[in-house]
Amino acid sequence: MQKTNQDKTVEPQKTKIWQTLVIVFLCLLPFLLASIPFLQKGQPLSAYTSIYSDEIDYWAEAISISQYGLTAKNTGYFGYNANNTAKVLNYGPHSFFSLMPYALVGKVFNAQPVMMLATNMLLISLATLIFYLLTRSLKKTALLTLLLYTFSPFLYYIFTSMIELLIFACMIVLCALYYKSLNEEEKPFYRKLYIALVIIFSLFRVTIIFFLVPIFIKEIFDKPKKWWWASLKFVLIALSVAIIVSITSAVYPWWFHVQLLESSNKIVFFLRHGFSSSIKFFLPAYNSPIELVFNYTYILWFAFLSISFFKRIRTLNNTERNFQLGQITIQAFNLIFILFLYDFNELAGFRFLTPVLFFSVLSVMTNQTISKPKKWAAALSISIWLALMIAFIPISGRLYKDQVDRRLQPKPKIQLFSHIPFNPVAKDRWENTIYMDIFAFTYLDYGSFEPGLGMMYFRADELDDILAAGGAESLKARYIISSSDWTPPGYKPLHQDNGIHLFLKMEP
Repeated sequence: MQKTNQDKTVEPQKTKIWQTLVIVFLCLLPFLLASIPFLQKGQPLSAYTSIYSDEIDYWAEAISISQYGLTAKNTGYFGYNANNTAKVLNYGPHSFFSLMPYALVGKVFNAQPVMMLATNMLLISLATLIFYLLTRSLKKTALLTLLLYTFSPFLYYIFTSMIELLIFACMIVLCALYYKSLNEEEKPFYRKLYIALVIIFSLFRVTIIFFLVPIFIKEIFDKPKKWWWASLKFVLIALSVAIIVSITSAVYPWWFHVQLLESSNKIVFFLRHGFSSSIKFFLPAYNSPIELVFNYTYILWFAFLSISFFKRIRTLNNTERNFQLGQITIQAFNLIFILFLYDFNELAGFRFLTPVLFFSVLSVMTNQTISKPKKWAAALSISIWLALMIAFIPISGRLYKDQVDRRLQPKPKIQLFSHIPFNPVAKDRWENTIYMDIFAFTYLDYGSFEPGLGMMYFRADELDDILAAGGAESLKARYIISSSDWTPPGYKPLHQDNGIHLFLKMEP
């Protein structure tokens, strides 16, 4: 029996409705997963708290922007030591660009810490939707979802207030555009959009600028005689981004970069640091099991792409060549940066490199660019995912307890912030700034922290050095929180709670 025209019309409509429902579900999946711990423990959204240093920084800075605006002149400084602040505005080492999405969502959640979680879920949801709209493929979007929610490094941060999920969202969007930006058959608009987004995303994390390298590799192949111009453009763009980020960020005084500038023999210091970081990258003593497994699988995937590329280089068309060579250079540049230009300490390389590996695997698996060894790529991807999941198992119980249980059932902490009001008519930022001893940091209760206050960190043993270098007048913040009971000159004791002391600057 032949189908009528009406039946033929109804079938595509049913398919379209079905696809729409699936995409809606995939976009809502982050929120559904995030709600499980709240439902399981019968806790409201307001029970969510930020923990760990970076999380609290992100939250405190974001709510300052959310409630008082980006350029308010009376909100406190975020930074380090006595005067280590950003040259522009007053935000800490993260710059303000990555804070903006959280600040916008914070208006809806009235600056509660759960705004960080909600923003992360929203960003992953939007990235999934954008991926589908750019690829127009339900199959690829389903594969994205499967890879994302079985990727242990993603699960490691899924319930946190860290910006790692923001970076994963960036990777998802860039992945959807990466192949299009290198394919001559696609509209030039996609290449321009890819370039623009890479530059914007690199303001969130400066190493994302390396994702521009494939574009300039393509330009070099297209115009070999002007290779110098393509290289110069990349260097200029990278320098511009680095300068913008540097002047809007507070320098972290314990970073490798600062120590390198202060070193008497910079070449030896640089080489020694790179050698030390490279050794740490491969040794179990310096890595947790999941970090160590990731480090080796990152190298394994990089080696696979490199070998596959050089074995097939003569048979690759221009798009395939640019795609694969771009993948290799992105991974290489990120690894070199981590080992030679960054502090490779606990989770540092893990945080920076896991989104890069995810981007690479997703790009390869959703595009027909490695046609012959496609099965090998799939087998290696599955092996990497399984290896990371197995390494994740031993820490999953502790991680759930630390990042979920402790977050929804916070223990009573020292409540010094209840004695520090925000002054909306402050004459300058220092009146709403707190010098904070990092040894006291984890003992404080941030539930009574008032938006607009700024926190500048120092180690308890550094206060003498700060005073020796600049004298009592170098201490400008109105408050000091310290684990030491020694009263700094120019301050008076205001309150103390269980060995943590609050000092107030005396009027001149």
